Amino acid sequence: MARRRRGTWWKFSTWIDASSKRFTRRSARGSSSPRKRDGGFLFIRQEVIIYIWKPRRLRGPIVLSADSNEGLVQIVRHRAALYLGTGPRSERVLDALMAVDRARFLPPDERDFAYVDSPCGIGYGQTCSEPSMVAFMLDALGPRAGDRLLEIGCGSGYAAAVASVLCSPGGAVTAAEIVGELAIAARANLATAGAYPGPRFADIVLVLEADGSTGLPERGPWDRILVSAGARRGFREEPLLDALAPGGVLVYPEERGSLFRVVKTPDGYARDGWEGVAFVPLRGVNS
Repeated sequence: MARRRRGTWWKFSTWIDASSKRFTRRSARGSSSPRKRDGGFLFIRQEVIIYIWKPRRLRGPIVLSADSNEGLVQIVRHRAALYLGTGPRSERVLDALMAVDRARFLPPDERDFAYVDSPCGIGYGQTCSEPSMVAFMLDALGPRAGDRLLEIGCGSGYAAAVASVLCSPGGAVTAAEIVGELAIAARANLATAGAYPGPRFADIVLVLEADGSTGLPERGPWDRILVSAGARRGFREEPLLDALAPGGVLVYPEERGSLFRVVKTPDGYARDGWEGVAFVPLRGVNS
């Protein structure tokens, strides 16, 4: 990707050839500037046009795609310093991303985009979240070896596979997916994706075709709960908090708005959050 002068705007136009799925890029100084955010990247999608602002203090080209999973993890590493206004990702999470090849969790017609740090469609109106977001949420969740983790809305199984690395050895991941076809696909992906050194992903992750929006209390309690779809106005966090074990952590996003972390403490609950996220809507009775 072309270099540019410090502190200037560039417009990157991307055309997707539907037959070959190849990218062609053109860059030029932007004639109009989207709203600036101090200290971070700003992505505004309009059709297939992406405007990127690079802060003056950063030098060199902006790269959002790679040709390997290792390259993708390096993109996540470098974006983390400014992602949602937070600091660097933990090495544990980056190592877990390295152990899971994202291409194995995408439909065949999306695999050309596997190493782009962006959401990818997986059918049925759902997406596989961008790796930077998966890394951010798992860093906030903080899975430990031996934890029992519930993911609600597992989609293709990508985040569940990464979480399984973080819960090993001795832990287990239960991944609930309300769309039956996606639950079947997630099981197949986990069974064929290989594994990091240790048990296979499919041996650690149990995929359920189920409405997990209330926390599957009959299978709890859970040490960690990750909601991978956006909560809407009807969502209540109380059922999920009730399903947590003492010291447990819940991480969930809004459909448009903020992402929240709630920690169950002896004195009640400790909360924090980050603004500026967008997710496909959560489905289920508690959405």
